[in-house]
Amino acid sequence: MMVEKNNLVMAIKTLAADENISMDEAKTRIDAYETALKVKQQQKAQYHRQQTRYPQSGH
Repeated sequence: MMVEKNNLVMAIKTLAADENISMDEAKTRIDAYETALKVKQQQKAQYHRQQTRYPQSGH
């Protein structure tokens, strides 16, 4: 967990410096990106579960 936290801090600092924004804004952007990624992964997993339950027939 500590490695992930250190990576997050570095990502926030790098984004803030690269985009010339505050650390708070950088954290907000990264949090939004992570949330969107989690939603996309959940939707993909749900789609695959549905395909497993109800496979398309080749007819």
